[in-house]
Amino acid sequence: MNIQLQNVTYTYAGKYQRVTAVDGVSYTFHDGTLYTIMGASGSGKSTLLSLLAGLKLPTEGEITLDEQPIRLMDRSALRRDTVSVIYQDFNLFPLLTAEENVCYPLRLQKMDKEKALELARQRGALPQLELWERAFLARLRTMTETDYAALPDVTEGLEHRLYRASRTAKTTEELLTKAKTKRYTHARLRRILLAAMLELPAGLSAVEPPYLRVLGFTAKGAEILNRAKGRHTLPLSASLAELEKAGETAARFAVLEARAADLYHAFTPGLAPCGSEYTTPVIKI
Repeated sequence: MNIQLQNVTYTYAGKYQRVTAVDGVSYTFHDGTLYTIMGASGSGKSTLLSLLAGLKLPTEGEITLDEQPIRLMDRSALRRDTVSVIYQDFNLFPLLTAEENVCYPLRLQKMDKEKALELARQRGALPQLELWERAFLARLRTMTETDYAALPDVTEGLEHRLYRASRTAKTTEELLTKAKTKRYTHARLRRILLAAMLELPAGLSAVEPPYLRVLGFTAKGAEILNRAKGRHTLPLSASLAELEKAGETAARFAVLEARAADLYHAFTPGLAPCGSEYTTPVIKI
């Protein structure tokens, strides 16, 4: 599938004036090629991805998938069957359990509820969110204002707000509400606080990705990966042990990946041992 943008612009009404989030972009994304969209916070990356996924329609210009305009497609079917989106915010249904949220896309495909739940469980144990929140708040309560100031993307005295909020908040949502400003939305604050939990160093987001790691694929994905052989400019593999040998930066990123997985599994029902990122096989659907 090739995705083509032709002079695409997207604007929306801000508080005081119209904001141009994407301005006259023309580009073609080719089938079988992996892309990374990078830029400063607020530069329009998420808006562009939303346009590519059919979540939004451009104010001006045209986006086509294999020469078919997105605006003329059944965009619900496109997002259900063709395009996958992982949001930076949670976007969960509050009346559904974590498992029900995970298997919801399967239910949209008319899969039986019990079968969908069983398949969702097989894909990987879900974390116990109550335990995670306690550990999350405990970690934040140990931090000083200096610790907060050293986190990625913390400016304008945000470290003081985060420190005060972490000392009084009893839930993550309460902490976010106390620290939120016009510039620092809930989604942006969650990224900063997750960096604190994972001990991510400041400046990490400015480092170019050292490798491309494959976590899973479908039959169609396998075809794309085969076509990508010899064409990718970054190391490409499903093996973290192989990728970490690609250089010093790759080794640093591999350590962070493994740490994040170890922390995640500490809150799953089975409490898997450390090192799962090196032993878990790639998912084939």
